[in-house]
Amino acid sequence: MGTNMALKISQPANGKHGFTLMELLVTVGILAILALSVFLVLDPMTQLKKAHDTKRKTDLRKLQTALEDYYNDKNSYPGDLRELAPDYLAAIPIDPSTGAMYDYSPQDSQGYRIYVELAYDQDPEVEAVGCGSGCGPDGGTPEGICTYNYGVSSSNLDLESCEGCSWGCQSGGGGECNSLIKECYVCPRWFCSPACEGKCSDPAYHCTFLGGEGC
Repeated sequence: MGTNMALKISQPANGKHGFTLMELLVTVGILAILALSVFLVLDPMTQLKKAHDTKRKTDLRKLQTALEDYYNDKNSYPGDLRELAPDYLAAIPIDPSTGAMYDYSPQDSQGYRIYVELAYDQDPEVEAVGCGSGCGPDGGTPEGICTYNYGVSSSNLDLESCEGCSWGCQSGGGGECNSLIKECYVCPRWFCSPACEGKCSDPAYHCTFLGGEGC
C-alpha cells in the first residue's frame, strides 16, 4: 500500500489509473513555461506605457483643436490652458500617470508649444517631432528644460530641441554628468546643463560608450 501511495495520486473504483505525481509535475511545468512565454511576448509593462502614450498624444491633439478654436474667436492664444474650459473643452486633459496638466508654453499670445514625456521612449514619433535628444522650453540653452521627448506647437513655431546639447550621464562611479563627445556615446537623453537635471543617479539615463577613433 505504501508503494502505491507514493506512485499514484488516485486509484478510481472503475480500475482506471490516475495521473502519477511525475505526470502532474511535468504538466504543471509545461503550463508554467507557456504562461511565462505569453507574459514575455505580451510585455504588459511596455503595453501599459504605450497605452498611456496614446492617451497623451490624443490629449495634445484635443488641446491643439481647442487652442485653434480659441484663437479664431479671440485672435490670440490663452495664457493658461485652464482658460479653454468650459467653452472649448469640458475639462482640461491631464497626464494619465502624474495627473498634472501638460506643459503649455505660450509665446506672446501668437504661438504656443505643449510638451510631454512619452513613457515608451523608442516611439518613432520622438524622432519625427525632433525630440530625439530631448526638447522643452528654452531647449538648446544652458537654462533649457530637456526632460520632454514629444510635443505639439502652433503652425508658426517649432518645438525647442536640445539636439545641440552635449552633457550626458556616464555610467562609471554611479553616474556622473559630463560634457561628452556625441560620436563616442549613445545616450538616452542629452542635457544642456552640467547638472544633467539630477538624472544621473538613474541607470536608465546612463550613456553607452561606443569607442572608436578619436574617443
